[in-house]
Amino acid sequence: MASHQERTAIEKGAAMILKGPASKCPKILKSIGEVFFEKCAKHPNKIFQIEADTGVEETYAQAKLRSIRLALVLNKYVKPGDTTLICSENTIDNVIPILATLYIGGIASSIDPKDTVDDVVHAMSYIKPKVVFTEPRSSKLLKEAYAKLQKDDPSLCVKFITIGGSEENDGENLLIDDLTIEHHEENDFNIHPQDPFDTAVYVFTSGTTSKPKPVALSHFGVLHGFKCLVDEIDNCKPDVLIHFASLYWISAILLTGITIVNGGTKIVAPKIPALNLLELIEKYKVTFAFMSNTYTYSLTNLPLDIIAKHNTSSLYSIIIGGSTMSPAQLQKIRQILPHTKVTVGYGSSECAAVSAFDLIDLKAYEKKILASGKVVADVQVKIVDVETGNLAPVNTTGEILVKNPYMMKGYHPQVVVPSSTFDSDGFIRTGDLGYYDEDEYLFVTDRLTDTFKYTTYQVCPCEIERVLYEHPAVEECAVFGVHHEIDRNHPAASIVLKKGATATKEELLEFINSQVSVKNQIRAGLDIVEKLPKSSTGKILRKALAKAFIQKYDLWFYGMDRSKL
Repeated sequence: MASHQERTAIEKGAAMILKGPASKCPKILKSIGEVFFEKCAKHPNKIFQIEADTGVEETYAQAKLRSIRLALVLNKYVKPGDTTLICSENTIDNVIPILATLYIGGIASSIDPKDTVDDVVHAMSYIKPKVVFTEPRSSKLLKEAYAKLQKDDPSLCVKFITIGGSEENDGENLLIDDLTIEHHEENDFNIHPQDPFDTAVYVFTSGTTSKPKPVALSHFGVLHGFKCLVDEIDNCKPDVLIHFASLYWISAILLTGITIVNGGTKIVAPKIPALNLLELIEKYKVTFAFMSNTYTYSLTNLPLDIIAKHNTSSLYSIIIGGSTMSPAQLQKIRQILPHTKVTVGYGSSECAAVSAFDLIDLKAYEKKILASGKVVADVQVKIVDVETGNLAPVNTTGEILVKNPYMMKGYHPQVVVPSSTFDSDGFIRTGDLGYYDEDEYLFVTDRLTDTFKYTTYQVCPCEIERVLYEHPAVEECAVFGVHHEIDRNHPAASIVLKKGATATKEELLEFINSQVSVKNQIRAGLDIVEKLPKSSTGKILRKALAKAFIQKYDLWFYGMDRSKL
């Protein structure tokens, strides 16, 4: 929070470092396992997790017992500091191997079941797990990757354990259900002593600019990464929370952390139809949900009369994460869920939570529709000029740099980290672009890799998109660069129209080019499409758009080499 002196500087347009307030709550200097055991002792019969697909419920005491029994078996294969790996969609079993690994001093990691064999090889080459937990349908994928790795390293030895069902391949895998039966040592089990700053999990970066890299998070980081949303501001009520991301994603890891810290209940759900979500909210009185921008469209596409039949009044808040969101879509989901505060938050695998809204401030909630809130407790943010590295003044777009005590310990030791990853003050370069306003609200706009040069000028797609969204017919839009032989790149745009709306390309071009600067004018052309291609987290795939645009309009005169598409 800005001091009076900094406040005056902002009003005068001077640059500054954004600083969240000092946290008021005591820090948790214990391991994840220790905190979980404490919650189990406090309320053993409280529901810890619910499986959305089956309705199966598990209490804190039941989850503790299953994870202890598995830990006793894992002791045969995993030593302190060794790594285990899980590959599965969301099930009630997923958190059990992670807890068991942490109890014995191991490090847990996850990969996405949607990955290719090469993706898994890449991940496993870093992690080198001693044990792999796999859902049945991913077993073949993982074993193919393992076979490839063994060719280069015959000493690699991995034990495979199937979770969430019986073995469907060669029958060689152990089954988690067979490993969580009664054990004669379960009543005398003790957690391996660990420092709260020891590495607890590896999560992988989203891989938007390169192959995903494993990020090391400590017990302290996992337990505190989202804690500020509950303790320091009015943003999240973790009594009953739901998310759709698997434990491959940092959001799922940190939401598990605040569930444990607050003794809450977590609904474990794969990406379910929107109607099912409404039913779950009503049935279990869900208080908080975390979802991607993409998923919100499945909610807003439901008929209003169907939505009205479900009581969603328990749902206090939703955070949209993973990508920016159009203001029209944010307003739409707020309208269909009138009891719920819906905001966009900002964070990353490396930094945990960076900014969020304090929902007590209803004026900011209603007015700052494009913001990602204010910098949260104990976090510092710099916005720096992309070219010079100097601090950017208010309302000036630059790269976002972050420093906080809950961020990653670092990347996996085998990752080659460029010296430019951190600045001289220890701030990590996020690769995201954004700015802050006079009230210190943070606005995240683009990825640095999404920007492009028109002649000598830097073009930020978001600046053009913000104007396009002002057109009454525009539902969604994306701006991207198309290579030009002389001018380096020309801006182009793909636009999704609102249902029932009409607008011609010529009308839209006139609308945008009459309002933006010369460098931001749409010169390569404009396309009206049915939908925009997006990643699993809702990020618009601009390279795919550019490729489709060039092929559709045969823009080879722009100097594009066909072989590079």
